[in-house]
Amino acid sequence: CGITFTVKDWKDDLSQEIRELQRLIGKLAASYLEDGDTIILDAGAATEYLAPFLRDCGSIKIITNSANVFQRVHTFPNVELFLTGGKFDPQTRSFVGRGAHLLLADVRADKVFIVAKGVSADFGLSAAAEVTADVQRSMMNAAREVIVLADHTLLDAESDFFVSGLDRVNTLITDAGITPSQRLKLSHLGIKVLIAGQVFD
Repeated sequence: CGITFTVKDWKDDLSQEIRELQRLIGKLAASYLEDGDTIILDAGAATEYLAPFLRDCGSIKIITNSANVFQRVHTFPNVELFLTGGKFDPQTRSFVGRGAHLLLADVRADKVFIVAKGVSADFGLSAAAEVTADVQRSMMNAAREVIVLADHTLLDAESDFFVSGLDRVNTLITDAGITPSQRLKLSHLGIKVLIAGQVFD
C-alpha cells in the first residue's frame, strides 16, 4: 500500500517541547530588563535561550559564569560583559569555585536570573551539583532582585542540593503548564509569577 512506518522515541518530543518552553521563558525574561540594568546570568538552558533576545534590550551590563552565554552575547554592541572566571566545569560549561565567588562578592547587580533544577515549597530552590548551588547562592547575594527561570516540570520538584529558601525569590518566570494551585501557593509566599506564552483574550 506504499505505507512507511517509523518509530520515534516519545522522549524526543518531550525534550523538544521543553526546549521550546525554555525559549519562551527566556524571551519573557529578556523583556523584563530595563535600560541601564546590571544583571547576573546563571548557567543553564533558560539563560542560553534568553541571551539572543538581549541584543534588542537597551544598554546593559552582564555578569555571567556561563561560557555559552558569553559566546552568544560577547559581540552585542549594547552589552558590557564580565565573565566570572574560576574553575571551568565542562559538564555545565560554567565557571565555579573560588574565582567565581571572588568576583561575585565585589559586585552589586539589579537582577539575577537563576536557572533552577527544582522549585519546592518544602526544599526551596535546588541544584543538581553542589558547586552549582554554591555559585547560585553567591549570585543571589549579589543582586537586589532574584528571578528564577523554571519550566513547569521543575515546580514541586527537588534536585540534589539546596540553594535557598523560596523567601529569597522575588519573581518566578515559568510557562503555562503551571497549575492554579502551584501559582496560588507561590503567590502566598510573596513571589510574583510571570507566565511565558500565555494567551490573553
